[in-house]
Amino acid sequence: NVTITDANDCTATNSFTITEPTELTIADAGLSTEIACFGDNGQIRVNITQGSLAGYTYALYQGNSVVQTTTSSNLNHTFSAAAGTYKVRVTDANGCFKETSNITLTQPDAGLTISTETVNNIDCKDADNGSISITTTGGTANYTFQWIKIGDGNYSATSKDISNLSPGVYAVTITDTNGCTLSKSFSVTQPDELTSSASVTNIDCNGNDNGSIDLSVAGGTANYTYAWTKTGDNSYSATTPDLSDLSPGTYNVTITDANDCTATNSFTITEPTELTIADAGLSTEIACFG
Repeated sequence: NVTITDANDCTATNSFTITEPTELTIADAGLSTEIACFGDNGQIRVNITQGSLAGYTYALYQGNSVVQTTTSSNLNHTFSAAAGTYKVRVTDANGCFKETSNITLTQPDAGLTISTETVNNIDCKDADNGSISITTTGGTANYTFQWIKIGDGNYSATSKDISNLSPGVYAVTITDTNGCTLSKSFSVTQPDELTSSASVTNIDCNGNDNGSIDLSVAGGTANYTYAWTKTGDNSYSATTPDLSDLSPGTYNVTITDANDCTATNSFTITEPTELTIADAGLSTEIACFG
């Protein structure tokens, strides 16, 4: 109220009313501050519990830096943010603002990872003895495992490690307690079949004992060892891939590769029938000199 008096003591009065908007009040909506999976975003939601003058600018601060901002007439807003410590400032159209206390989003210490992996390939063709062993870290224990074999709808396993595997690609999906997942594939291989062939040189003349066998080996896993025997001759043995100075008979070889896979084969050395001759018994007397 004001009374105004001039020099002649004339007066006038008037009244004026000052208003203020309703106080702006805000509150953290209380969403979970725990991020389930490492590297994902969490959520921070702030509610305007008592409005003032719309529109409102919602600003997400990390330290003294604004990392996200939006303006809206809505009475709440949700920010998506990585792990860290934040606060939210809400400013109304008059520039009045309120801030939340610090809000800290947490996450697991490390992402879900396979820290060690061991693939044992198949020793010998068709042995089906491959195996895969893994060690899982990070995320939130405990873990579950689901294995499949690519292209084989019948294969399934839920153990951490798998064994007795045939050749192929095996894929595992690991899930932690929070439902975070990690997938990886592993290839199990097998060697080619261990086989042998030979170039056989038979004896040229009866009784010469000059036959030979030049052995060729394919498949398996090098290096190879050789064990030769001769059928019917227990005294014969050899450990070289190739044989020479051989008498007639059947020679048997067992080939062993670096994985103890074995293959056997037999080769026969022959000799021609003995050449025999005889004097035809013609007269040894020449009738005429010269």
